Amino acid sequence: MGLLNVHFALMSPISPFVVQYWRSFEELERFARDPASLHLPVWTEFNRRVRDSGDVGIYHETYRVAPGTQEAIYGNMPEWGLAKATGGARPVGTAARTAAVRFGVRPDDEAPVEGY
Repeated sequence: MGLLNVHFALMSPISPFVVQYWRSFEELERFARDPASLHLPVWTEFNRRVRDSGDVGIYHETYRVAPGTQEAIYGNMPEWGLAKATGGARPVGTAARTAAVRFGVRPDDEAPVEGY
């Protein structure tokens, strides 16, 4: 349905944290509003039960990112998050290669610290 990857974690013993990566906003919205999927009836029932109780808080953010305008750096870490959702990591390059160089902001940029 467009969901590329999902991660579940606990920010504290009582604070679950979910990060989802979707192929497009349109696919995310189609999933959220589809009456044939489980999401919409569960969302509706959840809101009916707890919306005004104050017992549960929701922190929800949606970011639209244009292809080719993001990066994720992994140093001595397994592929996770954005790299896993978008089809794999690639080596960053030499110490002289910086985000400014990779994004074409400053072609002659020098890294402030030595890379891995």
